[in-house]
Amino acid sequence: MIRPEDQRRMARAVLAMALLLGLKPGMAKADQKIVCPAEVASSQISVSSPPDWVGFYLPDSKLKLRDARAWWGPLRFRGVMIGESEKRKDGSIINKFGLTGGEEPDWPELDKWIVCDYGDNIYLAIKLPTTTRECAVTFKRDGNDPATRNPRYVISDISCK
Repeated sequence: MIRPEDQRRMARAVLAMALLLGLKPGMAKADQKIVCPAEVASSQISVSSPPDWVGFYLPDSKLKLRDARAWWGPLRFRGVMIGESEKRKDGSIINKFGLTGGEEPDWPELDKWIVCDYGDNIYLAIKLPTTTRECAVTFKRDGNDPATRNPRYVISDISCK
């Protein structure tokens, strides 16, 4: 059995080691990998309807993942972050979103989200830990759009730290 004075000594030693390593309380741990569902089926979407009407969303259809972004604050406020884009030599594009700053010290901590966009104003969102400082969404080239012949991109990675 560990005595209380030994527990205090061990706690002080752990704190001293953390300070020597430059770690601070609340600091984000290792990178977080996020995977948006590849598609949303119409059976997952509900449409509220007035009396005598039936709400539905294109039965048996699937909406494919189009985009992902970081949002800040309550989802109802649509706090979409504007990221910085970087095009890589391999043709991939990385959108980086900073999730720090802009808050007064006495304001409550704002929620941080990754929001997956399926078009037609259909979204899935996952809340991030408050310690998250930044997120990056990587798109890789996936051929050309047959109709427009423009390059087509798909999400290949979402990481936050």
